[in-house]
Amino acid sequence: MSSSRSIRRLTMLVSALLSAVLLAAIPGVAAAKPIVVDDDGSGSYLQCDATGHKVKRSIQAAIDSAVADDTIWVCPGTYPEMLRIQGERAGLTLVSAIPLGALIRGDGATELERTIWIDEVDDVTITGFKIRTRRGDGIWVRASKGALINENDVRPVKGLGNSLIGGIAVWIDGSGRVLDNTVVDAQTGIETDEGSHASIRRNHIALRFGDHRAKGENGIRMYGTGVVEDNLIEVDLMPGVLTGRDSKLTNGIMVRTRAGQTIRGNTVKRAMTGIYVTSSFPSLGSTLIQNNEFIARDLGIKLLGATDAEIRDNRAKAVTLPGHSLYVEASSDNLLIANDLRGSVGPDIRDVTDPVYYPNTYTDNLADDCKPKRLC
Repeated sequence: MSSSRSIRRLTMLVSALLSAVLLAAIPGVAAAKPIVVDDDGSGSYLQCDATGHKVKRSIQAAIDSAVADDTIWVCPGTYPEMLRIQGERAGLTLVSAIPLGALIRGDGATELERTIWIDEVDDVTITGFKIRTRRGDGIWVRASKGALINENDVRPVKGLGNSLIGGIAVWIDGSGRVLDNTVVDAQTGIETDEGSHASIRRNHIALRFGDHRAKGENGIRMYGTGVVEDNLIEVDLMPGVLTGRDSKLTNGIMVRTRAGQTIRGNTVKRAMTGIYVTSSFPSLGSTLIQNNEFIARDLGIKLLGATDAEIRDNRAKAVTLPGHSLYVEASSDNLLIANDLRGSVGPDIRDVTDPVYYPNTYTDNLADDCKPKRLC
């Protein structure tokens, strides 16, 4: 056996053992022996390059053979398939044997399809995969409770621009945790609808410009309840290749205010608007927006039709015209407290509402230039 192959086997075994330790720490992972998948049809649990052990070649075939609380252990390789998890499979776990070693390539996805679709199955875990999608969504959690989507890398098939409609979505009364994922060149990186609840933490969402112009709508769109915390949302511009408005992300974060929402500790860089806050009517309750940094092109914080938001201790500025750190229109009953709004190219605060009909409370904010002046 060659030295290089020995090193490769040792590296794979160490990585697999580490994944197994992490897998055991995931709540709900069963003690039963996992179902093994390898694209060459041969392998074993903890030793993907083993020979003489016949295993599944297809992840979907493994899902179809699984029952509740089973674990599917996916060896490194490329899997050109679109996955649907449905039926009596609550507690199912899909894990890449080596983090980001297994590539799920949804070449057949259209705008209405998903590379991974969790459909009315609770407590499903998807961890450690590269996911490439031609159209539609990368991962869609539909009417499913308690999902854990973590440490995945979701982006379009190379060379197709940002054809990815959505990176990760929790919809239709779904709930779950979306943690430590990377989503690149999606029109919306991570999103929830009004009936869903999610914890969205420590994700990296980016528009990266190389051989295409990427157009994004929202880095994170939060219409349901839950927490959006410690995420990095950024637009990368390549000097001399694409500049200005050729490529853009409209909103770093878009939130529709309601009770049970917290937006905290996030960083948004170079979106057109750092955070766009609006509301349902009648109001569904108060949202806390705290300790975020919004460095935007046009507007740092935008309130349009927003009510009952508490916005405090944030840092925001805008670097191109109209260039407001805070812009407020047709919004009322919001609290704006101790925000650092200095350094924008236009007036730091621009409030075009009538305070008689749209009262908002401004307290201890830092701003150099305001319209109206009374807000400084």
